Amino acid sequence: MRFLRRLQERLNISGSISSHKWRHTFATRFIDNGGSLPILQDIMGHEHMETTMIYVHLNKKQLKKAYDKTMKKG
Repeated sequence: MRFLRRLQERLNISGSISSHKWRHTFATRFIDNGGSLPILQDIMGHEHMETTMIYVHLNKKQLKKAYDKTMKKG
């Protein structure tokens, strides 16, 4: 936890942070930037995909972007 406090100060992050929040942020950004769920699952060390999905939070704009990219005709 001392590491997180030093990092919080160094990055000038206000509010509380925890290793759990960092995992949520990492997972969401990884998927948002085009990473695959199976690779994220492996990185996070989860045996079950359902556990990995707990950490991924996408908003409607992100979901639409992923849908449009996947369903794009051409």
